[in-house]
Amino acid sequence: MAPASSQSARPTPPPSKPAEEDRIVPVETAYTPVCLPAPKKLVNPFDSHQRAGASNASVAREPPVSSKKLTWSERQALAKKQQAEEEARFEAASVTTATAVDVNRVGSVAAAAADRQACQRGGQAV
Repeated sequence: MAPASSQSARPTPPPSKPAEEDRIVPVETAYTPVCLPAPKKLVNPFDSHQRAGASNASVAREPPVSSKKLTWSERQALAKKQQAEEEARFEAASVTTATAVDVNRVGSVAAAAADRQACQRGGQAV
């Protein structure tokens, strides 16, 4: 009996490899790595517009008379001239905008008057 008790007291060594169902396996997902092409140089979509504006602006501007510094009175005269040009452009732009607004307002006033007349007659506005 002594030999039987000595065998049960001795622990069994753990298995060197886990069982098949206990093994860690890689996770199976639908992920696939993305392969992108090398980045290209970005194109500025406003570049052509700026070049066209710069060429027009350079043609419209007067070249400086000389490379000397301007005096205070010359700078004042130049600033006054530039301000007058800007005001003229602003006035021209505001006249076209005001005309468009007036046309829209006249159209909406006419539509409102037609609606009012239709309601007074008892009919529905078209």
